[in-house]
Amino acid sequence: MQSWTRLDPAQNHDVWDRFFSEFNFRPSIFSKDWPSIHSSLPRLKLDIMECYREGYNHDNLLILEDLAQDIFRKITDTGETMLALDWQHDSFEFYPHMDMPRDPELDEWPVPVLPNGDYYIFITKDFRNLWFGHPWEESITLVGAEITSAAQPLTQKFVELNFSLLS
Repeated sequence: MQSWTRLDPAQNHDVWDRFFSEFNFRPSIFSKDWPSIHSSLPRLKLDIMECYREGYNHDNLLILEDLAQDIFRKITDTGETMLALDWQHDSFEFYPHMDMPRDPELDEWPVPVLPNGDYYIFITKDFRNLWFGHPWEESITLVGAEITSAAQPLTQKFVELNFSLLS
Protein backbone atom coordinates (compact mmCIF):
# COMPACT_ATOMS: atom_id res chain seq x y z
CA MET A 1 0.00 0.00 0.00
CA GLN A 2 1.32 3.43 -0.94
CA SER A 3 1.07 6.35 1.44
CA TRP A 4 0.22 8.79 -1.41
CA THR A 5 -2.34 8.04 -4.14
CA ARG A 6 -3.12 10.57 -6.86
CA LEU A 7 -6.82 11.45 -7.17
CA ASP A 8 -8.31 10.73 -10.54
CA PRO A 9 -9.65 13.79 -12.43
CA ALA A 10 -13.28 13.21 -11.39
CA GLN A 11 -12.37 12.81 -7.70
CA ASN A 12 -10.12 15.86 -7.89
CA HIS A 13 -12.94 17.94 -9.42
CA ASP A 14 -15.45 16.77 -6.80
CA VAL A 15 -13.11 17.49 -3.89
CA TRP A 16 -12.29 20.98 -5.15
CA ASP A 17 -15.99 21.73 -5.75
CA ARG A 18 -16.77 20.74 -2.19
CA PHE A 19 -13.83 22.75 -0.83
CA PHE A 20 -14.93 25.87 -2.74
CA SER A 21 -18.47 25.43 -1.44
CA GLU A 22 -17.77 24.58 2.21
CA PHE A 23 -15.03 27.16 2.78
CA ASN A 24 -16.18 29.86 0.35
CA PHE A 25 -12.69 29.61 -1.16
CA ARG A 26 -11.70 32.72 -3.09
CA PRO A 27 -8.16 32.36 -4.42
CA SER A 28 -6.40 35.69 -4.90
CA ILE A 29 -2.94 37.20 -4.74
CA PHE A 30 -4.43 40.50 -3.52
CA SER A 31 -4.57 41.21 0.21
CA LYS A 32 -7.90 43.03 -0.18
CA ASP A 33 -9.43 39.61 -0.98
CA TRP A 34 -8.07 37.82 2.09
CA PRO A 35 -8.81 35.71 3.96
CA SER A 36 -9.24 33.27 1.11
CA ILE A 37 -11.30 30.82 3.16
CA HIS A 38 -14.18 31.37 5.54
CA SER A 39 -15.48 29.09 8.25
CA SER A 40 -17.18 29.30 11.62
CA LEU A 41 -14.99 26.43 12.87
CA PRO A 42 -12.20 27.15 15.39
CA ARG A 43 -8.95 28.29 13.80
CA LEU A 44 -5.30 28.89 14.54
CA LYS A 45 -3.36 31.08 12.15
CA LEU A 46 0.42 31.14 11.77
CA ASP A 47 2.46 33.87 10.09
CA ILE A 48 5.18 32.01 8.20
CA MET A 49 6.87 34.97 6.48
CA GLU A 50 10.28 33.96 7.92
CA CYS A 51 10.18 30.88 5.69
CA TYR A 52 10.43 33.14 2.66
CA ARG A 53 13.48 35.05 3.86
CA GLU A 54 16.96 34.30 2.58
CA GLY A 55 18.85 31.80 4.62
CA TYR A 56 15.85 30.09 6.17
CA ASN A 57 17.09 26.80 7.52
CA HIS A 58 15.99 23.86 5.34
CA ASP A 59 16.11 21.66 8.42
CA ASN A 60 13.25 23.75 9.80
CA LEU A 61 11.14 22.69 6.82
CA LEU A 62 11.76 19.08 7.75
CA ILE A 63 10.73 19.87 11.32
CA LEU A 64 7.54 21.48 9.97
CA GLU A 65 6.74 18.29 8.04
CA ASP A 66 7.21 16.28 11.21
CA LEU A 67 4.93 18.64 13.14
CA ALA A 68 2.29 18.45 10.42
CA GLN A 69 2.41 14.67 10.30
CA ASP A 70 2.17 14.52 14.09
CA ILE A 71 -0.93 16.73 13.97
CA PHE A 72 -2.45 14.71 11.12
CA ARG A 73 -1.91 11.49 13.08
CA LYS A 74 -3.61 12.97 16.14
CA ILE A 75 -6.76 13.84 14.16
CA THR A 76 -7.08 10.55 12.27
CA ASP A 77 -7.35 6.90 13.19
CA THR A 78 -4.77 4.39 12.02
CA GLY A 79 -5.72 3.35 8.49
CA GLU A 80 -7.74 6.52 7.90
CA THR A 81 -6.79 8.73 4.97
CA MET A 82 -6.74 12.47 4.43
CA LEU A 83 -6.72 14.56 1.28
CA ALA A 84 -3.84 16.75 0.11
CA LEU A 85 -4.89 19.41 -2.38
CA ASP A 86 -2.51 21.37 -4.56
CA TRP A 87 -4.14 24.36 -6.27
CA GLN A 88 -4.06 23.89 -10.06
CA HIS A 89 -2.09 20.62 -9.79
CA ASP A 90 -2.60 16.98 -8.87
CA SER A 91 -4.18 16.24 -5.53
CA PHE A 92 -3.77 13.12 -3.41
CA GLU A 93 -5.26 10.87 -0.82
CA PHE A 94 -2.68 9.90 1.79
CA TYR A 95 -2.21 7.87 4.95
CA PRO A 96 -0.75 10.10 7.68
CA HIS A 97 0.07 7.07 9.86
CA MET A 98 2.40 5.63 7.24
CA ASP A 99 5.87 6.80 6.28
CA MET A 100 5.54 9.93 4.16
CA PRO A 101 8.12 9.60 1.38
CA ARG A 102 9.43 12.75 -0.22
CA ASP A 103 9.55 13.42 -3.95
CA PRO A 104 13.22 12.69 -4.68
CA GLU A 105 13.50 15.46 -7.27
CA LEU A 106 11.88 18.18 -5.17
CA ASP A 107 12.92 16.91 -1.72
CA GLU A 108 9.45 17.47 -0.29
CA TRP A 109 6.11 15.70 0.00
CA PRO A 110 4.05 15.44 -3.23
CA VAL A 111 1.97 18.26 -1.72
CA PRO A 112 4.25 20.35 0.51
CA VAL A 113 3.21 21.61 3.94
CA LEU A 114 4.83 24.97 3.27
CA PRO A 115 3.09 26.94 0.52
CA ASN A 116 5.66 27.94 -2.09
CA GLY A 117 3.64 29.45 -4.89
CA ASP A 118 0.36 27.55 -4.64
CA TYR A 119 -2.31 26.93 -2.06
CA TYR A 120 -1.59 23.66 -0.25
CA ILE A 121 -4.44 22.12 1.69
CA PHE A 122 -4.52 19.05 3.90
CA ILE A 123 -8.03 18.13 4.91
CA THR A 124 -9.83 15.31 6.65
CA LYS A 125 -12.28 13.48 4.44
CA ASP A 126 -15.23 14.86 6.45
CA PHE A 127 -13.95 18.41 5.72
CA ARG A 128 -14.03 19.28 9.44
CA ASN A 129 -10.28 19.84 9.88
CA LEU A 130 -7.80 21.44 7.52
CA TRP A 131 -4.30 22.80 7.15
CA PHE A 132 -4.50 25.70 4.69
CA GLY A 133 -1.24 27.08 3.31
CA HIS A 134 -1.56 30.51 1.67
CA PRO A 135 1.60 31.50 -0.26
CA TRP A 136 0.83 35.20 -0.79
CA GLU A 137 -0.48 35.88 2.68
CA GLU A 138 2.51 33.86 3.93
CA SER A 139 0.35 31.98 6.39
CA ILE A 140 -0.81 28.57 7.45
CA THR A 141 -4.29 28.41 8.94
CA LEU A 142 -5.51 25.39 10.85
CA VAL A 143 -9.30 25.13 10.84
CA GLY A 144 -11.40 22.73 12.91
CA ALA A 145 -11.81 21.70 16.52
CA GLU A 146 -9.63 18.60 16.37
CA ILE A 147 -6.74 20.09 14.41
CA THR A 148 -6.54 23.27 16.50
CA SER A 149 -6.67 21.18 19.66
CA ALA A 150 -3.92 18.88 18.35
CA ALA A 151 -1.76 21.89 17.42
CA GLN A 152 -2.11 23.79 20.70
CA PRO A 153 0.56 21.78 22.59
CA LEU A 154 2.92 22.34 19.63
CA THR A 155 2.65 26.14 19.48
CA GLN A 156 6.06 26.58 21.13
CA LYS A 157 7.60 24.45 18.39
CA PHE A 158 6.01 26.71 15.77
CA VAL A 159 7.46 29.74 17.56
CA GLU A 160 10.88 28.06 17.54
CA LEU A 161 10.54 27.87 13.74
CA ASN A 162 10.06 31.68 13.76
CA PHE A 163 6.34 31.49 13.06
CA SER A 164 4.12 34.06 14.74
CA LEU A 165 0.76 33.03 16.14
CA LEU A 166 -1.86 35.35 14.68
CA SER A 167 -4.99 33.84 16.22
